[in-house]
Amino acid sequence: MILGLDQITFAELCSSPKLVDALRGKLGDLRQARFPDEELAHKVNVLTELLRETLLDRYQALSLRAFAHIAVALDYFLTLREDAPDAVKDSLPGGYVDDLRRINDVCRQFEPEIRAFQQWRERQPRD
Repeated sequence: MILGLDQITFAELCSSPKLVDALRGKLGDLRQARFPDEELAHKVNVLTELLRETLLDRYQALSLRAFAHIAVALDYFLTLREDAPDAVKDSLPGGYVDDLRRINDVCRQFEPEIRAFQQWRERQPRD
């Protein structure tokens, strides 16, 4: 189980589904039918797809700055902070509020790039 991006090499990031699998595993921890968790799951899925398509060289319009900030936000989501005094423990009720705040900050900061990706994705043929 991956607990943060420090456990994934750049080569693995570019050539394997390790990051996507780790993020999807963590998304499975979210409780269904809770609005904040649903919002977090949706946004993490969008950001995961954006990084995946960029790393697979299918989407080429993401800035390096956006890539870096998105990766840091996803790392925050992946990392268990059970012992950190300033973070909400993921295992407690409302434990993903701080994760959602980080993801929302990145989504706001890079909203034009994320929107452009979503528009690009909508134009792609379905498998």
